[in-house]
Amino acid sequence: AIDIDFGEGTLKNLDFSNVGNDGIDISGTNLYLKNITMKNISDKGLSVGEKSKLFFDNLELSNSSIGITSKDSSEIIGNNLKLNSLEIGFAAYTKKPEYDGGSIIISNYEYIRKDKYSNTTKLYLLEEGSSININQVQLEKNSENVKDLFYGKSYGKKTVR
Repeated sequence: AIDIDFGEGTLKNLDFSNVGNDGIDISGTNLYLKNITMKNISDKGLSVGEKSKLFFDNLELSNSSIGITSKDSSEIIGNNLKLNSLEIGFAAYTKKPEYDGGSIIISNYEYIRKDKYSNTTKLYLLEEGSSININQVQLEKNSENVKDLFYGKSYGKKTVR
């Protein structure tokens, strides 16, 4: 839906639905999001890469493949998040070898269904060199190579160029 390369800015009060690929995809960008709702996203709700910094307040993602990804020396800091009915909630990894891993820090993550991580099949994928901190809990590495699971291989959608 929105793809920003090497920019900066603010997006507020937006609703995304029935998106055929990523909801918001940024590279080399500084971006602030406020009051964003995403439904039926075929790939990633937020795809943040190549030394980007993304800050958000009030984000809701539902009925989508992958929620929030940080890769390639990027950082996501978010407050007030709701996830429901996703395959993967969070992912932090290295896609391109010239970069380090990604970082995700979320406060006030609300579980809509506390017993099943809001109907999310797998809460997160995290590889060595990346980090995910949710509600002040540092998550443990649980994957060797996240990128090998994405891009239509196990999760998400293959990019067609």
